[in-house]
Amino acid sequence: MKRSGIIILFFVFLLSQGKAQVNPEIYNYWENLYYVNPSNIRFDYTAYLTLNTRVQWVDFPGAPVSAHLSAAFPISKIRSQVATKLFVDRIGYTNTIELLLSYAYSLKINHDNSLNFGVSGALHLRTYDFSKISAEDMLDPTIYSEKVNGILEGNMSLGLEYNYKDVLQVGVSTRNFMSYFPALRANRRNPLQSATNMLYVKYLTRYFGETNWYMDFGAAFRQYDTRYVGDFMTSVYYDFNSSYSLQFQLFGGTAGDVGFTVGVNLLSDLKLLCSYNYNYAVVNTNSYGTFEIMLTYGFKRCPTCINVWK
Repeated sequence: MKRSGIIILFFVFLLSQGKAQVNPEIYNYWENLYYVNPSNIRFDYTAYLTLNTRVQWVDFPGAPVSAHLSAAFPISKIRSQVATKLFVDRIGYTNTIELLLSYAYSLKINHDNSLNFGVSGALHLRTYDFSKISAEDMLDPTIYSEKVNGILEGNMSLGLEYNYKDVLQVGVSTRNFMSYFPALRANRRNPLQSATNMLYVKYLTRYFGETNWYMDFGAAFRQYDTRYVGDFMTSVYYDFNSSYSLQFQLFGGTAGDVGFTVGVNLLSDLKLLCSYNYNYAVVNTNSYGTFEIMLTYGFKRCPTCINVWK
């Protein structure tokens, strides 16, 4: 009873802190945890590709439109992974591009347990559509230097992830941590990307009895700027056969957003997901919510035969 009371108080605190705009760079990350942690590795694939596009706050003037493209290449022989991500975001007259490269190493503790370490470096470029800017003096040096030339900034992220039997994942990451150090940034007051600290847990069940149903659950805690946000999700899966399956997911968070995702495996390794969410804490008028479409494709690793007679 005492433990339940502590959990309830914890989420009440998050609700009081979490009314902020969703960060499109790390939103809807449950399908690909690499978005938020460079140490996330999928050794059952030789390559894993993800493409998604997101339209936030539909029918709201100047609303953000963003896209992700990521490619991860696990190398099982040396228990490592190299990966890259391209992120593009447009909001009003502001355009942001991020190019990220990462490396991760997996330390195998025993047959069931492993610990992954990851590091990434990123370049952030922010440009402005000068035709959409209105000012009394368009040649003002403050406007002209940044708005025309753009801003380029580098940053880094670190991650750690524990895996148990490929069913339990516990990760912690600090993203864009160089934003904490003004001396390492461009000569400006605010960084292009805020530092974000994150802790998450994700658990995948086995099949329920003799059925083709199974589920996964996830919970996360994020801190960025002075805000503290909690996220949660639960998914139900049904496998029709080895190639086709259906997924339905509910997700939400203390930032005021709730939504759902429907996913289907078009082929054994090609997956299409469509998401919708509504944020009642930030925008509650003039918007039809947020829509996202995601495609994932994994190149399955061929099973290796072990010669027990050696």
